[in-house]
Amino acid sequence: MAGVQKACRTCKAFFMTRSTRSARWENQCFECHQKHKKTKQMVTFQEREQNIVQNLENRIVKTEDWMNNLPSIIGAEVSNVMSSIIDDELITTITEKNDEKIALALEGLVTQMKQFEDKIQKQVSMLNTRIVKIMKEMEE
Repeated sequence: MAGVQKACRTCKAFFMTRSTRSARWENQCFECHQKHKKTKQMVTFQEREQNIVQNLENRIVKTEDWMNNLPSIIGAEVSNVMSSIIDDELITTITEKNDEKIALALEGLVTQMKQFEDKIQKQVSMLNTRIVKIMKEMEE
């Protein structure tokens, strides 16, 4: 089936449409159409990747805020427990046990934070690799 010869709205070069029916909506030559399509896909991909990065950054900020409040919360709880205990020896024992528990809890939280940072770093690296790959494909 023969198409209609039209001028590309982008590069102004003449091209043949795929068919007489497609002549109604085809406004670009194949090369310009593909370039436009890849550009739209790249913009969509970049917006999606930016949203992912922004969400990760927000989660990191929330985690940091939570970690910053943790010592004051623990301190307040320890203070409440200590004020209700009269015996000095009991207070000393409880203080030591609480310090151990706090140290263990903080070690666990620091480990989780490191794992979370490693995970985010891997994801950011992977996203960067994807972007570089897409940019290379667009240059070709």
